[in-house]
Amino acid sequence: MSNLKAKSNPRDSQRLQRLDSPHANAWLSARPSSMDGSDCILPPRIFRTAVARLLGQPVFSNSLPCPLCEQTMDLYGDHPLCCKKSGDRITRHNRLRNLVFKLADTGLLAPELEKLGILGVTDKTRRRPGDVSIKDWSLRRGLAIDVAVICPLAASHLRSSEPCESYAKSEKIDRYAPAFVNSDYDFVPVVFETSGAVNKEGETVLKQIIRFASKREGISHTVYAARAWARLSCCVQAAGAQQILNRDYVDPTDVANIFV
Repeated sequence: MSNLKAKSNPRDSQRLQRLDSPHANAWLSARPSSMDGSDCILPPRIFRTAVARLLGQPVFSNSLPCPLCEQTMDLYGDHPLCCKKSGDRITRHNRLRNLVFKLADTGLLAPELEKLGILGVTDKTRRRPGDVSIKDWSLRRGLAIDVAVICPLAASHLRSSEPCESYAKSEKIDRYAPAFVNSDYDFVPVVFETSGAVNKEGETVLKQIIRFASKREGISHTVYAARAWARLSCCVQAAGAQQILNRDYVDPTDVANIFV
């Protein structure tokens, strides 16, 4: 697609721009090995669906109603990534949350999942704003990591130049950070886009966690970091592709034909 055509189509313009972000394409270079888990092993239908999304190709043969919410689905699979009428988004979130936990655990950071009472005994709502919390992070302060995944092609993000950054600020920092002022933890959102991009503050924290993990594993940091980012990227892509497949995905041979 030419630059002129992309500019005339806000969705394609946003798609191409977000694919140019750091870490967005890390999954493409992932070696499908199970030595460090199955994160980078993408089944054929999952892989084909992710590649079709990457290339801006249709993943559905027709614009049919979503079997879960009955809204008409676009051919390119944007709707399944945003549909709220199933547990798909929670599953996607939990898969990524668990991988962040696993990396922190590998680094011997003693992480905890959804720690209760992180805001102190005075918090009566029993909120769990930290998907992954690390008690001893720095200078007697803990760290509460809030993981999220958004679709940059959703109508609410289409006009944002950096959807993960604007979402991290408006939906995470502005909403939750004030409650941490008098706590023993700092709050950091880690917001991934379905393209693979991640907000800068989240990227900084993940880099630190990955550095701890590479040191504990005794593996060259460059090698371990590349693999860790590939695992995170594959996790996002696999979960997104599964959301599409769960909504009457087109016959896989139809998608395969785009490579012939």
